[in-house]
Amino acid sequence: GSFSGTTAGLYTAPATLTGAETVTVKATLADGTSGTATVNLSTGTTGGGATATFVPPPDTTTGGSWEGVYGSDGTALAGVTPQNVPSYATFALQNQITYTWASTTTDPRALQTGVGTGRIAAAWYNPATFSLDVNFTDGGTHQFALYAVDWDSSNRTETIQVVDAATNNQLDVETLSNFTNGVYLVWKISGHVKINVTKTGSSNALINGVFFK
Repeated sequence: GSFSGTTAGLYTAPATLTGAETVTVKATLADGTSGTATVNLSTGTTGGGATATFVPPPDTTTGGSWEGVYGSDGTALAGVTPQNVPSYATFALQNQITYTWASTTTDPRALQTGVGTGRIAAAWYNPATFSLDVNFTDGGTHQFALYAVDWDSSNRTETIQVVDAATNNQLDVETLSNFTNGVYLVWKISGHVKINVTKTGSSNALINGVFFK
């Protein structure tokens, strides 16, 4: 839209925005000459503004067979290179260790590798806590899913906390337990978030892969 300011040359942005918005500001001098400037308005420009909405219930039936269900836009899987992160997002791991139980297996809990019929049982883990840094850079809201399987145990418990990367404000927290058969947690996320994976029981905290859609 196009908005006018005061005679002193002050422009006040709208009190509410429906999202990113572009406005044209026009200044006119007393002699009639004028000039315009384009201003990009958006919410959260001073930091923060990320959103994360959990989509229940946790998926305990898909197991490692994610193809056609999750990750249609891209994936990042433990033990699989290169990552296939979509152009509208960035993904990074912090303080993780990678471990592979089986580089090839037919166990349906193991994640499909995306190549042929291959499956891999591997995880990012830490004895205490590690983080996933996820940034959706296009201003949109996207489905983000993560998969965890307690491959070699039956008593791992962990918390998955989603926070605004700019403010560290908690957006959501979920608890995982009894996930020997594998479980997906799914959110609708916008902006820049950090996902903290923290052990609350057993040997360590782990995640096996993430999926963009």
